[in-house]
Amino acid sequence: MKKLSKKPRRRKKPSRGRSFFIIQAIVLWFKEVSRRMGLVIVHPFRAFSEIAENPDLGGPVLVLAIVTALDLTNRYVLYTYKTKLYVVKNPQWYQLQAGLPPMNVYTLYTLAMTFIIYMAYMVFKSVLLYYLSAWLLRGERSFTNLLIATVYSFSVYILRKAVEIVFALYFLPPVNVYTTVRDDILVLSSSATLLLLNENYKHIALALSEASRRTWENLPVSKVMTYMAYGFDLWVYLLGILIVYYITELPKDKAVVVGILPLVLDVFLRTVFTRPS
Repeated sequence: MKKLSKKPRRRKKPSRGRSFFIIQAIVLWFKEVSRRMGLVIVHPFRAFSEIAENPDLGGPVLVLAIVTALDLTNRYVLYTYKTKLYVVKNPQWYQLQAGLPPMNVYTLYTLAMTFIIYMAYMVFKSVLLYYLSAWLLRGERSFTNLLIATVYSFSVYILRKAVEIVFALYFLPPVNVYTTVRDDILVLSSSATLLLLNENYKHIALALSEASRRTWENLPVSKVMTYMAYGFDLWVYLLGILIVYYITELPKDKAVVVGILPLVLDVFLRTVFTRPS
């Protein structure tokens, strides 16, 4: 009997697999969210009209993540490149440190959480004011859509943080910070006198740091950056008018009044709780 010849196996074509389609979907989603973030900056009328008709939950998460990352980058630049650290050895001698200790993970985590809590306050303050006003004025009420649109308006802060990083790197002068020798190091010397003197030096270092900060803030370039930050904040507040108009469908005159309520509240709180310098 003749042996049956085995048919050659066909090689399977390599399959792209699910990972390719997942990556492709993520890329398309990122492009769409980036387009919306750009529209918030250059064409906000169209942006919030689209968000009102087709809201998405992933976009606000990406906006907050980018803004938080840029804020940490800005703080890192200021700390690493624009801070000079002096150790107060005695009232007449301040020793400049060669380098600052690097930021650790805990410091970055604390800064990130502080910024996220501040952003959450800004978001929910505005959304609650919009929602309650829409309820009182009998407009359309959608807490989720108001939340999504409000976070999308923070796309403006992406531009602000990028400008602040450039300012910090190329225009801002360094600020002097004063400190003292750590107490745990002085304990090794077993000298109570040095510890008492160091406590006095701490008050000197604090006063010097405060004076240096005020001088730095009064520099023209520092004031330019401060006013620029106020301008971006005002931009976000004005976008609230469009959010109210498109999401709650209130008339234009009522949308203007409701849209500026967060600005009025913030001005009131800063006036009441900010101590004059």
